Amino acid sequence: LGISAGDDTIFSNNGSERMRIDSSGNVGIGCTPANSSNYKTLDIRATNGGQILLGRGSQFDFFAFSSSSSTSIGTAVGQDLIIKTNSNGGNNERMRIDSSGRVGIGTTSPASPLHVVGSSLVGVNDFGSYDKDDANLLISNGDSMASILMHDGSGNYHSGLINYDTNVLSLGLNNSNSSNSILKTTALNITSTGVGIGTTSPD
Repeated sequence: LGISAGDDTIFSNNGSERMRIDSSGNVGIGCTPANSSNYKTLDIRATNGGQILLGRGSQFDFFAFSSSSSTSIGTAVGQDLIIKTNSNGGNNERMRIDSSGRVGIGTTSPASPLHVVGSSLVGVNDFGSYDKDDANLLISNGDSMASILMHDGSGNYHSGLINYDTNVLSLGLNNSNSSNSILKTTALNITSTGVGIGTTSPD
């Protein structure tokens, strides 16, 4: 099957166009394919969206589809979704969402909604001279205060804070329901000179 230079290849059925391969090699199903000068494109469209299915025999294993309100990828019932990089088909697994919805990074058997094996860095990409081997969890906000907030309801004092700012580690109640505002009058503050309650300058 060959087409003259510059012409598109068009496949029709029942009097309607079903697929088109343009002169650049882009493929459109249900549409004229978007033409990119740098990439070859598979363009699938329909009134309600496009869909790709992969499977074995009568069983489909993977789907990707779009609609007017969302774009989804997923697996068939009972299957995990595995993401690999630098793989070439090998076993360089980086992340897994198991069939129960648990996410695993560094593990193939996540035991909780988010299960990370190995060190984790949270916040801005500024950890000073520290690296991933110095702790299981590193939290940084650059030059600003780094915080952990624990919440159990609405209203003032329904959350607790652990703050680190300018050589002071503070533990206390949050004085606000919408921002970081530690209750200074009862906060426990650890400094290089001692431990204070209600003061950041213990004697």
